[in-house]
Amino acid sequence: MLKVDIRKAFDTICWDFLLKLLEAQDFPPVFREWVKECITSPRFSMSINGELAGFFKGKKGLRQGDCISPYMFIMVMEALSKILEKAAVEGKIKLHPKCEDPRVTHLLFADDLLVFLDGSHSSLAGISNVMVEFKNMSGLEMNPSKSEIFFGGYNDTEAATLSDTSGFKLGKLHSWTVKYLSFAGIIRLVASNDTTSARGAQVAWTDICMPKEEGGLGLRHLEDFETVFRLKRVWSYFSAPASICVSWMRKLIFHRNGYWQTPDSPRFSPTIRRMLQLKPIVSELMRCVVGNGESASFWYDHWTELGPLFEVAGQSGPRSLRVRGNASVVDATVDGSWRFPAARSNEIQSIQMEITSLDLPMPSNGPDCYLWRKAGGTFGTSFSSKTTWEYLRVSAPVVFWSKIIWFKENIPRNTFMAWLALLRRLPTKDRLR
Repeated sequence: MLKVDIRKAFDTICWDFLLKLLEAQDFPPVFREWVKECITSPRFSMSINGELAGFFKGKKGLRQGDCISPYMFIMVMEALSKILEKAAVEGKIKLHPKCEDPRVTHLLFADDLLVFLDGSHSSLAGISNVMVEFKNMSGLEMNPSKSEIFFGGYNDTEAATLSDTSGFKLGKLHSWTVKYLSFAGIIRLVASNDTTSARGAQVAWTDICMPKEEGGLGLRHLEDFETVFRLKRVWSYFSAPASICVSWMRKLIFHRNGYWQTPDSPRFSPTIRRMLQLKPIVSELMRCVVGNGESASFWYDHWTELGPLFEVAGQSGPRSLRVRGNASVVDATVDGSWRFPAARSNEIQSIQMEITSLDLPMPSNGPDCYLWRKAGGTFGTSFSSKTTWEYLRVSAPVVFWSKIIWFKENIPRNTFMAWLALLRRLPTKDRLR
């Protein structure tokens, strides 16, 4: 993996290249003139001994802080994306084995660029040629001294040799230390410690993280909120199959057994393992509306009123119904009708009765649709972080005094003292005995 640093990204963009990009994408001439006037009209002065001296006109670059500059910069970097993809198709750059299908040449966020290579000399040379070509067109230049290359599967000698011959500095992944934490990171570190009791503190962390209506300060426990965003990643896996990330997971992680039948394993990354560990919660929060029946899991998706059928039939279910464990709903139909053997247990009989009362999956019904739990126990096609958090957290009774101290024009210091007093956490005489 190669991390590419762009030298003075905003300051070196060629105006002619940017205007040609706008023309190539069929922006109206009047709009292109507006953009040209905005990016070419600024003048600059220099401060000498504390005094501004003279003005001079710029010849390239975008002003940082200008509201249109980020959009123009993204358009320029999109040209780099196209050049990288073309180089990969032509074989000038060989991709990492796990980035070939689906094809993931690089990840780009503003001026941060990650390119996924196989680590060969030819690929590293291809990247250098691409960056030189891009510099000649746009004015943006790679900074070799700040660009870093990361190797996996190479010993130290091989990695050092490739780094020296390519001219890219060998990068190292830094550990997560307190020294480099932001304020939010420090809060996360505090929340990850034992905060379940009030020993050594006036109020327990779990009570602080309650909503104000329930006697807390309205903070959200970051561990619970982390679970919410992990659930959103699982929801995206089912609801956004066209996503590059989802396509990659479907092809390389869940290609054999799908999400439901893939067991947790140390060989997976922490991200994948956390997704797999959420299966019980996902089963409660997600429903499936069968369309053509091609993607809905017959045994594990919640597509009937009985819930996941595997929980009803047990381990012997696939054998009893003669429907394999990784089957989709449409696999249980033959010639446009449900086809099951004679039921030999009450559980199998109830499953057959429930399924035969449902409409058959048909191609004309469109793709299967997944729904997520909404407020009030209903289900919809969108994911709500707030509703999911409310479902996961342990709620407390509403306190009568919340609206008395938490109002629009409250004084924070006085409100906080009143909050401590109402919780009987002030160091008063009766509590010090």
